[in-house]
Amino acid sequence: MRRIALYLDEGRLARLRGTPFEGFVRPMFGGGLYVLVLELDGDLGELVLRRFPSARVDARGFVEDLPASFRRALFEELVAGGDVKAAVLAALERASGDEEVPPP
Repeated sequence: MRRIALYLDEGRLARLRGTPFEGFVRPMFGGGLYVLVLELDGDLGELVLRRFPSARVDARGFVEDLPASFRRALFEELVAGGDVKAAVLAALERASGDEEVPPP
C-alpha cells in the first residue's frame, strides 16, 4: 500500500469542503497547514512510480518527489468529484513528467 500526501492551505481546504475527501484531511503544525492522505492500491502506486522516474517511496510508504503539475492535477480531479483511482489516473494523463521537481 502506497500513500500520497497533498498539503493544503486554507484556500484549498475550503475547496475540498463538502467532498467525500474532507474526512481524510488532518491538521499539521497546529492547524497552520493541512494534509490530505490518499491511499493507493499496489498497482496504482506502482503506476505512479513508473510514470515519474524521480518519484521515490519514503520510509513511511509515501510516494514523494512527484512533479507539482501532478499534485495540482490530482487535487483538481479530487475537487471535481470521483474516487481516488479515477482522480490519480486522470492526473497522470494531465501531468507533465518533464517538469523539474522542486528541491525539498
